Amino acid sequence: MTEQLQTNPDLDLLEQLDKEPERGNEWKPETEGDTILGTITAIEHPKTKDGRYLPVLILDTDNGPTRVAVLHSVLKNELLERKVQTADRIAIRYLGKKTAEKSGRNYVSYRVAVHEEGARDESKAFALEPHNEDSGDDFTEEAEAAVTEGPDF
Repeated sequence: MTEQLQTNPDLDLLEQLDKEPERGNEWKPETEGDTILGTITAIEHPKTKDGRYLPVLILDTDNGPTRVAVLHSVLKNELLERKVQTADRIAIRYLGKKTAEKSGRNYVSYRVAVHEEGARDESKAFALEPHNEDSGDDFTEEAEAAVTEGPDF
């Protein structure tokens, strides 16, 4: 007689909770010349503790999915100027900490190269904040009104 194994969906869910979340790799350049190469699969905008958005590129690299936090102005500007978007192939090289000749201010420098894939689509393009204002973290206007006005009894 063949014994059939039964799976318990609740047990499967509980086992998933016990696993560490898979966040992928994170690119944290430290040495001049550190470089990452991959295809942009997503652009995320998690909120920081002070309510600002932090743009994060998710790249498909030879080492698997890798998160690139866009922390520095030079990198932000490079990505915006090149109008990178999901599906583009991208290379980012960390050039280290520099000092501006005129102002004497310190900054972190990068160089970016992009191979564009497909027609440019603003909804897929890199931006400093989400394209969709409803990031899921805040109430919509309708939900806010429902909370402040309360139900009609």
